Amino acid sequence: MNSQRLTGILLILGAISFLVAAFMPLSMAVYAEPSPEKRLENIEAAGIVWHIQHILFATGILVTIAGVVLVAAYFQRQSPSIWLLPAVLAFVASALPAIAWLYLRAVDPQGWTAGQQPTWTFLSYTFLTQVGLLLLGFAWLKGTLPRWPGWLMAGGAALLFILTVITGDMPPFVYYLPTLIAGVIFYRRG
Repeated sequence: MNSQRLTGILLILGAISFLVAAFMPLSMAVYAEPSPEKRLENIEAAGIVWHIQHILFATGILVTIAGVVLVAAYFQRQSPSIWLLPAVLAFVASALPAIAWLYLRAVDPQGWTAGQQPTWTFLSYTFLTQVGLLLLGFAWLKGTLPRWPGWLMAGGAALLFILTVITGDMPPFVYYLPTLIAGVIFYRRG
């Protein structure tokens, strides 16, 4: 298997893992529920599924980051860019707050539903991932692949940043749509 196919597989698997977790039936019962009491009730009724969902989220994040590292390595060989290292560093740096955020939610759903957990973990993960997507989009535009995914990543990240600042929240599954598309492109080119 060549490196482009491996890159595509990692990006696709990472995105699918995160998206499966985000669209499990439990997600609607928890994340769309306005009542903290009902949210907690739904989590407790889900049992082990709550923890499986968080394992899928974490797996999606980490596998996607591995794919991004391979994207950067590919572009560095094809068309070096000043955006590559900062993009990878932003994605890698997003992993720690992401895993902390997921861990805290998984082990203390009562604290999470009551709004007692720190928000910096989610916000750090959100902004670092947005920065990573923006920079990866810029690097993609300098590469030899079709340019539209680069515009999708860079423009999408800028728009998501603005919306996050305005609303104070952003459903993280949106970060995995451009990486899914990038994964398909890499896989097909391999």
